[in-house]
Amino acid sequence: MVSSDDIVHSLLRRSDMVERIVAHFGAELVREGETDRAALARVVFADEAALRWLEQLLHPAVKEAVGEWALAQEQGSRPPALLAAEVPLLFETGMEDVFTYVLLVTRPTRCAVSVRKPR
Repeated sequence: MVSSDDIVHSLLRRSDMVERIVAHFGAELVREGETDRAALARVVFADEAALRWLEQLLHPAVKEAVGEWALAQEQGSRPPALLAAEVPLLFETGMEDVFTYVLLVTRPTRCAVSVRKPR
């Protein structure tokens, strides 16, 4: 299984992403050569335009990384029968078209599971 959150954390450590974040927001969002996620969150969750900019930077890179991961799994010596990806912002990012099936698991007061095939 691959986690889009883990991918984002990895992207925020990549030097090319750090450089773009510094160019846009300033060096105060970097600590020890990596994006300071807490500082970045304070900025983008207080400013809708800043959040949109960050999403435009990260979402395509996440989609690409998920695709590369899936391809590597499928081309391995023992490809799995099922691949799973955890993507909390699946529909918001438009990534639902990447998958054959979407499984939604929620737990408000009791557990509910829904499976649907994307359009």
